[in-house]
Amino acid sequence: MCRSTSVDGFVAAWRDVTVQKQAELMLQAKNQQITTIWESMTDAYVTLDREWRMIYTNPTATEVVRQLVGFTPEEFLGKTHWEVFPWSVGNIVEQEYRRAVTDRVAVHFEVLYEPTGILFEIHAYPSEIGLGIYFQDINKRKRNEAERI
Repeated sequence: MCRSTSVDGFVAAWRDVTVQKQAELMLQAKNQQITTIWESMTDAYVTLDREWRMIYTNPTATEVVRQLVGFTPEEFLGKTHWEVFPWSVGNIVEQEYRRAVTDRVAVHFEVLYEPTGILFEIHAYPSEIGLGIYFQDINKRKRNEAERI
């Protein structure tokens, strides 16, 4: 920090924030790159915060949520995963998500969403902010595998 005192007693202080501003701009650019990647993915991606609230969904996940439960992003963002998908409470989904967060390990599992008959493959990764979840409908793949047998 630099300081200057004039003859009349006026004191001015300043500091160069160029480096800090450059770091902030670089961080913003990196965050935008990550968002661009998530937005272009064909797998559905959801971020849950530490209170299990859905804080981000890429377009694929947004469409899956709309198809499964009929909610728009305005209706589900900010709600807990358990509020949006109450069927997932008490089954493998809740067990594995809680294990991922508690044990700080990545989890991978499959689950059948019975109301629609869709089989989902889910990968969940704990992070400092909560849980990152990638999922996709694997019914077609399972049918193709069964046909090959």
